[in-house]
Amino acid sequence: MNNHTNPHRYAVLRLALTITALASALADAVASTPAPIVYATDDPEIEMFFYPASTANGLGSVRDRGATFSWFSPQPGFPDITGSGVDPGRRGSFIVAGDTSATIPTGLDPSRYQIESVTVTLTMLGSIGETPGGPYDGTPDNTFDVLSGADADPGRPVEMWGVGFGGDYETFGFDGETDPKYFNSGDRRWPVSGGFVNGPYEVYPTDPVGADVSNNMFEGGYSATAPNNENAIFNPTPFAIGKVYDDVGVEYAPGVHVTQGDLFEFDVDLALPGVAEYVQSSLSEGGIGFFFSSLHEPNGHDGDVYYPDFYLDNVSSGPNPNGDGPTIEVVVTILDESLVVGDYNHDGAIDELDYIEWSAAYGSAVTAGSGADGNGDGFIDAADYTVWREAFSLAAAIAVPEPGGSAMAGILAVTAAFFGWMRWHVGPLLPDEGADD
Repeated sequence: MNNHTNPHRYAVLRLALTITALASALADAVASTPAPIVYATDDPEIEMFFYPASTANGLGSVRDRGATFSWFSPQPGFPDITGSGVDPGRRGSFIVAGDTSATIPTGLDPSRYQIESVTVTLTMLGSIGETPGGPYDGTPDNTFDVLSGADADPGRPVEMWGVGFGGDYETFGFDGETDPKYFNSGDRRWPVSGGFVNGPYEVYPTDPVGADVSNNMFEGGYSATAPNNENAIFNPTPFAIGKVYDDVGVEYAPGVHVTQGDLFEFDVDLALPGVAEYVQSSLSEGGIGFFFSSLHEPNGHDGDVYYPDFYLDNVSSGPNPNGDGPTIEVVVTILDESLVVGDYNHDGAIDELDYIEWSAAYGSAVTAGSGADGNGDGFIDAADYTVWREAFSLAAAIAVPEPGGSAMAGILAVTAAFFGWMRWHVGPLLPDEGADD
């Protein structure tokens, strides 16, 4: 009798046990996949219009309408416009922000919020200027083309941005919090002393990478985020562009006249670097907000006569008694902690895109546990690659189908097929443990 252990047999058995464990873990994951959570509101808590003035846009900015316009063309008496922190180039803009805490759990690691979609709508009140309404533009405009006059398409798009905070402000407040870190409805955008602005704005629009875009059309313009608070001219990418559709869902053609009652839909581009992270961090803090602006130049600034004006509804009177104000909808899935290891781009899958995310960030210091910091030490290095590789191997061992009964059946079928293969093809090739040499 041979009393020695057969290494081939035990290698196969170990493989079988590994496959079984993987199948069980993945089956549990599929069975426990949570349903998406939908946050939707037609009455966001914060709807504030901003325009440089001595009031510094406190309570006076909570109103029934908000327009978007800019100033960047020289005019008599103002030949050297630079865009300051007191009088930014994006002069007319507004914020829409909602409290998500009652619907979406707060305080989780941002990577656990798998963002499915974010949509904001604005209803056009009309326009300010001599002409009611104006030409539609549903595509981004390149800043350099706008400044040089090379932008040939009609109109200007309405752009959606993130919200950045400076001064004492750190986040939105929705319950009248007195801590100065909270920006509540009616709080001032600019610091004020003696009834006049005495410093640069402390709330500002940001692009997906967090850069202040208030004066992006100015060389040497004030920036809350740039080194020395001065930016060069740059072409930022908005979170979304407002789209308008007809009654059968076809987008308006460029130049089509938009006017009162037209619905502008902003679908956030979650594929842009930094956008998903912005939404995830916002939801973890309990609220989501966006800035809206455009490069329409009013007639008084030597530009277009037309610039758009939208309904806001944080007051009980005015031109929008029928609820034509902004809406926000966020669809999010809360991931189990064990399912997000190695998912560096936070798209809910562990794949080659996460490797690209790690590779691009390699060698950088980050907030512990954010981005591609898989081991949570605050530094992107080879250890984080190992975390991804092991998670990728686990995910790739058995492809996870869509949740449901068919997924469970598929996983069990894979396991059964493996054991069948082992019995009929591998088993006969292995010597029996009790056989003679």
